[in-house]
Amino acid sequence: MQIMKKFIFIPIAILLMFSMFNTVETAIANHETPSQIAYDWLVTSHDPDRYSEFVIVGENRDVFGANGVYKDNKIVDFSMSRNKFDIDFKILDNGKYTATFTGTPKQDGYDVINITLESGVTMQYRIEYSVSFGWYFADWQYSEEVSLSERNLQVIAAYEQVSPAIAVQYLVGENVDYERTAAILAEIKRLAEEITEGIDDDYQKAKAISAWVAEIIHYDTVASANGVTLETVSLEHVVEYSRGICSGYANLTAAMYEAVDIKAVTVIGDAVYMNNADQILTKNNRHEWTAFWYEYPPEHLEFTRDTKGRWVIVDSGWDSLNLYTSNGYSTDGITQKYFDITPQALVQSHRAGLAEERRYFDVLETFDFGEASSSNKPNSEGEKTLPFNNNPESEISRDSNQAEESNSLTYVIIPLAVGAFAGFVGVLILMTILRKRKG
Repeated sequence: MQIMKKFIFIPIAILLMFSMFNTVETAIANHETPSQIAYDWLVTSHDPDRYSEFVIVGENRDVFGANGVYKDNKIVDFSMSRNKFDIDFKILDNGKYTATFTGTPKQDGYDVINITLESGVTMQYRIEYSVSFGWYFADWQYSEEVSLSERNLQVIAAYEQVSPAIAVQYLVGENVDYERTAAILAEIKRLAEEITEGIDDDYQKAKAISAWVAEIIHYDTVASANGVTLETVSLEHVVEYSRGICSGYANLTAAMYEAVDIKAVTVIGDAVYMNNADQILTKNNRHEWTAFWYEYPPEHLEFTRDTKGRWVIVDSGWDSLNLYTSNGYSTDGITQKYFDITPQALVQSHRAGLAEERRYFDVLETFDFGEASSSNKPNSEGEKTLPFNNNPESEISRDSNQAEESNSLTYVIIPLAVGAFAGFVGVLILMTILRKRKG
């Protein structure tokens, strides 16, 4: 009987020891405190007319170099937000520039690179610093095999096609009507064709549409504050009133792409900000943006490529600086930072969770307007809630994000502590059993 008790305790002790490691795996699965991946470089965009390329060199990783081009809105200043280094900044011909500096902060942390253009727009990018390692650009580990930037692309590639019952409500809201649906689709097609008139290449068409949406539509702070409804995010409302939240920008951009035969998806996820870019998810800042499939022209296929095309990421909402408030409309221009932004730059602010192909221009044939029902709406039970935040990038701390960060640490630290204690108890039990058996 004593022998049986010993053999019963041994597997229990072993299970207790392994509980610590299982708890660690659970913490990793929660994606709250990811490991960083360090890079020596960052390219901000694939757009050949608007991009910067940053690189870290030097034995101590203390030399920073930058070059790039902004053809249609030339660069006028290059600076760092937190550390005042002596930057050798030169403006060259045709919108090109170079910038270099040598220097290191006195403590671990991050800084923000500021690129200011002729229009007054400033685009920001985060750069990390470690006293023991030097400057670097960060990606984050989503899982053991996949980085967060790779995860963002995987979500887009695994897009789902939504039902016509959902797509039609993104067009006209909850009160579905055939005539209104046909009218808004006709207007979107007219606008898209007008914007892209004389443009042959799909990439340039998409660029023109994204810029138009960012320039014409205003972020609706009133709807964001008072509560978002299907009507306020419907394309009928967005086009008529030239305002919407992030989903309005994303839906209109995707619908216009569809209107000129460019395959597009809407991406649903989360937004993070400069002061908490190292979080995997915030859960409090729902956001939507767009991606389109760009098929390379025949002349590009002369080069060796693994694919005939790629997904191009677009966020017309975050490219727009326009606002609609209780005082009315204010138009402050666009950045185009988020047109064809690279996955490595996108990871500083966007976390993809789901991608949807809504196929707006199919609903007139695929949706039964005679059986129209509001039971299958995008914000009904069992479906995702509508995104509601669309903050431009900022170093301003947000209480909700800080609270979420605190909660994230709690979710990880408490299970780890419990697991460690259980493992320690298990070891003691096992050692006691083994000692008794030797005695």
